[in-house]
Amino acid sequence: MSEHNKTLMRRAVEEVWNQGNVDILEELVASDFIIHAPQAEIHGREGAKQYLAMLRGGFPDIHFTIEDQFADGDRVMTRWKARGTHKGAFQGIPPATRRSGWREPTLSASPMARSWNVGSVRMTWAYCNSLASFLRQNTQVSSKFG
Repeated sequence: MSEHNKTLMRRAVEEVWNQGNVDILEELVASDFIIHAPQAEIHGREGAKQYLAMLRGGFPDIHFTIEDQFADGDRVMTRWKARGTHKGAFQGIPPATRRSGWREPTLSASPMARSWNVGSVRMTWAYCNSLASFLRQNTQVSSKFG
């Protein structure tokens, strides 16, 4: 099960986040999928699609690279880095037109007993403090992310 869950996360990073293929979310995540992030909670596949559209609107050339990945049972810890150019508004912050990058860990869980879509990701905890810090530094917005 651990290897299967790691594969799900690798596919999510490559196919959804890098290629923008949101249709694959039907296969990769449960219908009641939740992303717990410092800026907001993102609910369901539609919420993930909306967040990805907002992220790609702000950083159209964004690219994620998995640096490390560890799995235990139904949980996967993925440490990734992202690079992109802040070319469009993102969460109300105007573009800084600077290329930069940030690294974050993400913990994902696929609890089989509670998931309607067996084998899919049910919950993700994203620790996106580096992105918030990057945006604050590049836009002089100090209160946007708390």
